[in-house]
Amino acid sequence: MMDIKQYFDSIEKKVKRAYEIASEARKRGSDPEDYVDIPLAKNLFERVEGLVGAVAPEIIGKGIPKRLEELDKKYGSGDWRVALKIAEEVAKEKFCKFESQEKAIEVGIRVGLAYITMGVVSAPLEGFIEFKIKKRNDGGKYGACYFAGPIRAAGGTAAAVTLLIADYLRRVFNLEPFDITKEEVERTKVEVEAYHTAVARLQYFPEPEELDFLLKKLPIEINGDPTSEREVLIYKDLPRVGTPKIRGGMCLVLCEGLAQKAPKLLKKIEKWGDDFNLSDWKFLKEYVSLKTKLHSGSKTESKTITPNNIYIQETVAGRPVFSYPMRKGGFRLRYGRSRLSGLAAAGIHPATMHILGEFIATGSQLRIERPGKACAATPCDTIEGPIVKLNDESVVRIETVEDAHKYKHRVKEILFLGDLLVAFGEVTRNNHILAPSPYVEEWWNQEFEKAGGVEDVSKLSPMEIANLSVKYNIPLHPQLTFFFNNITSQEAVDLYNALKNSKIEDEKITIEHNKEIKKILEDIFIPHKLSDEGIVIEEKNAVGLLYSFGYLPDGTWKELEGKKFENALEVVNSLSKVKIKDRVGIYIGARLGRPEKAKIRKMKGSPHVLFPVASQGGRMRSLNAAVEAGYVESQFPLFRCEKCGVETIYPKCPKCGARLKPLNFCVKCGRETDKEYHCGLKTVYYKKQSVDVAGYVNNALEKLGVSMPNLVKGVRGTSNKLRIAEPIEKGILRAIHGVYVNKDGTIRYDAIEVPITHFRPKEIGTSIEKLKELGYTHDINGKPLENPNQILELLPQDIILPDCEEWQDVTALQMVYSTASFVDDLLEKYYNLKRYYDIRSPKDMVGKLIIGLAPHTSAGMIGRIIGFSKTQGFYAHPYFHSAVRRNCD
Repeated sequence: MMDIKQYFDSIEKKVKRAYEIASEARKRGSDPEDYVDIPLAKNLFERVEGLVGAVAPEIIGKGIPKRLEELDKKYGSGDWRVALKIAEEVAKEKFCKFESQEKAIEVGIRVGLAYITMGVVSAPLEGFIEFKIKKRNDGGKYGACYFAGPIRAAGGTAAAVTLLIADYLRRVFNLEPFDITKEEVERTKVEVEAYHTAVARLQYFPEPEELDFLLKKLPIEINGDPTSEREVLIYKDLPRVGTPKIRGGMCLVLCEGLAQKAPKLLKKIEKWGDDFNLSDWKFLKEYVSLKTKLHSGSKTESKTITPNNIYIQETVAGRPVFSYPMRKGGFRLRYGRSRLSGLAAAGIHPATMHILGEFIATGSQLRIERPGKACAATPCDTIEGPIVKLNDESVVRIETVEDAHKYKHRVKEILFLGDLLVAFGEVTRNNHILAPSPYVEEWWNQEFEKAGGVEDVSKLSPMEIANLSVKYNIPLHPQLTFFFNNITSQEAVDLYNALKNSKIEDEKITIEHNKEIKKILEDIFIPHKLSDEGIVIEEKNAVGLLYSFGYLPDGTWKELEGKKFENALEVVNSLSKVKIKDRVGIYIGARLGRPEKAKIRKMKGSPHVLFPVASQGGRMRSLNAAVEAGYVESQFPLFRCEKCGVETIYPKCPKCGARLKPLNFCVKCGRETDKEYHCGLKTVYYKKQSVDVAGYVNNALEKLGVSMPNLVKGVRGTSNKLRIAEPIEKGILRAIHGVYVNKDGTIRYDAIEVPITHFRPKEIGTSIEKLKELGYTHDINGKPLENPNQILELLPQDIILPDCEEWQDVTALQMVYSTASFVDDLLEKYYNLKRYYDIRSPKDMVGKLIIGLAPHTSAGMIGRIIGFSKTQGFYAHPYFHSAVRRNCD
């Protein structure tokens, strides 16, 4: 395997080369800026500076990353005290000056929040939107934090910590506590309820008493911009609130942040709150007691596991419910991790996927009862598969995909869905009670080895495996044990009596026909079939059942004691000469949240270019139609070259190549002006004007040396600050290559994230020779890579893209190839530079770099393509997925 430092160095070298080419291209073209927008950041500290620098450019290059690194070493990575100290130093203007105290505190809070959220989510810019110093009712001054909906991306903990940072700075700058009024308290309570019931469900919906307590104790005002057109029913016109509409950001911070995460905040405050003058926040201790009292006995605070039906609420029509909360026969919770699970991905037997009509496929999102809210489904064939009843009333255990194909059209009822393989980390990450594990093979193997067992179990007969339990005094093997906790103690006794009267021949049991006994056998998931003689149980199932119910070698049965049994497991343990363990554990309810997805991302209308075509583009928003009309009337900027006298809608003079500044126009009268204000209003850099679009298109075609495609689609209008249109050349080339533009000018492909730690070359379609070039020289056992079946450990920034043509219009393989071809043509024909990718076939994209993004994040992660899978999942190392979501270093 390639040395890891060499691996990272090779990626960094490629990134720097790409940046050099992009920088040179920007200097030559008619782009709005002559530099690459995306700043490179090697670590968390640089990301924080780059993120907040987008709204506070004065902090760039002033030493904040270095100071963050020092504080990070002092307090520990991710420690909230780092956020408090850096926020204080920024607000005190130790790095740079600000226009006001309000601005200084606001930027300080943004930097602290950016550190807490790893510098990747948009919350510090778009979630926390403003800090204001406002007047108390007695004339004093207090601080108010304003939030918007994107604060949800930060998570509840970070949202709550934002309040802690803001209050810390309030104390540093001697601002007084917020003096909330009774009317403002009632308005907030009404607003939270309206948000939860009519706008969007809150993860945690506090009781009115909780909100009343928190609002009266909180020293910082939580406010925000309206995020809904819906208005509150009462207390609409409170001056310090400022709007009658529902403020989603405020509701999220108060409920999912402060109320939900109060215990977590309290632990930190009790540990070091006094050192930061935050001892007043110990009011959270009283709040936690109140919360516990209000929810005592409910699932919120209970230490016992009870059914939870939240996952089943708001089920979308057409997306099936696979099992109800803790219902017998649902998915069985099984702890463990395969090479495709963990990090919000759970393993399911591939036979289960087929038996369920293929509603579940690799990458399908499941909404689950526990331990978290959702997971991605991935195949794992070493766990328990489904058990089904067929049309002929026989019960069959489906152990392979071949079995699933054989039986799936004969299935009458699914008795058991099989296992859901969940990593232990998912339980701890979701702060869920550790549910009991069923008795599984891994558990038995450890007891077998501990007892001194050396036999190769895979080569033994069912009877020999059962005898091992007697020999080593260990529980009966899981494959010989059944789900006795699914039935009552009386049903277990009834089955015992039926077995005593059955016919037993070698490893075969025949029980007389009896509907009640048949139902009991189905409930404990024991495979059987029907014959003229009766209910037939064979081979290992017969051996396991006989051992469980005390069948003795001499053909007699152990007598059942006359005592009262609590459950069926007690019944069989009183009969069996070996210990019978619980095979049930806990069942998990699940439904289909979202089908697997892998498709090119398109804006509404599927535009090729961010060039406005207005009404002249017709229904299709066609640039071709606008050319036929001869003009486009829309909002455009106007640039004038003083040297050449040329006027253009682009920031570069087409004659001399000079960079131009936009002209100012009055919003009211539309006149050109060099003043910031005109007609009493602030001027803008654009105006509505008619543009000779045919002239621009003809110039673009001549420059590129191509013919006009049949359809080049634009947008109705631009929305950037200057209303600068994208160069038409880019749209023409995108149309030629069949790719589409996103609103930020990028080309994107959406696919669900699936973690993977190991792979076989044959699974990704990449040759041994190419993998060796990429650094995969040895397998996991240290043997040289020689054949496509060897298992290799995935390098942390390598990715496997989906290439499943059966379900996709455009696969990721086709998309990256088309995009690379488009970029090469753009470099060569528009920027007059050499081709960068210079590829001849889609498979040549192996080894190339991409940028991975997750929803609500503002930082991308470099990934290297190493192959393609026949699924709709975007496979990457858990490190990569974690970095994309949170950009952990």
